[in-house]
Amino acid sequence: MTLPEVWLKWQKKIYAQFLRRSGEGLSLLDVGCGDGKFLKQAQDRGYHVTGIDLNSILVNQARKEKKIEYHAMDFKQFRKEFSKQRFNVITFFQVLEHMKNPNSFINMVRGALNPGGYIAFSVPNRDRFRFATSVVPQWDSPPHHRTWWNKVAIKHLLKRKGFRILQLKEYKKQVKIPVRRGWSKQDATIVHQLSYYSKFKYYILKNTALKLSRKKFINMRANVKGPYLYVYARLEK
Repeated sequence: MTLPEVWLKWQKKIYAQFLRRSGEGLSLLDVGCGDGKFLKQAQDRGYHVTGIDLNSILVNQARKEKKIEYHAMDFKQFRKEFSKQRFNVITFFQVLEHMKNPNSFINMVRGALNPGGYIAFSVPNRDRFRFATSVVPQWDSPPHHRTWWNKVAIKHLLKRKGFRILQLKEYKKQVKIPVRRGWSKQDATIVHQLSYYSKFKYYILKNTALKLSRKKFINMRANVKGPYLYVYARLEK
């Protein structure tokens, strides 16, 4: 019901990635539309929009504020009630990882698309940078997240389903990495995830600057794999 500020920033980046494209005259369905913020922005870009979400409280709230078609139901129910309706674009941001059967979900998406239609979605990045690999956050485990996704898994899934990926973006994130004296398993975990350039920078700091300093550690800034993947694809088969 309440989104943390850090997620709102990522959400804005993900929406902006898709909304650079004009939607004049195109129909768009957003699965898991929440409070409808994305749909309002898509409508402003010219799309004819429809939203569905399981959360009836958020849907009722969105209905009061925006003149958009909303349905408080899951995707399966929506397809039963509106089986003949087709869309030029279907979006599902932060939805796929919650699906018990991703294959069935993508099949329903295909069935609701016009020939040559487009999909845009985002998922948490399984390969995102982690300071520790021994603990999986509760929010990233069942029953909340049922599947994990990286670029390879997404490519395989969409290829099997007849989609051609037009864009698969792995968001970057800047982090502070402590360069410490000595060596530990955590240090090995961190260095393993760094780019070649950042690894080189890490070892230079460890073997020169840290030795010349009296400090116990030095913070190093590095660009690493961020927490989300964004996908834009076209149905070709």
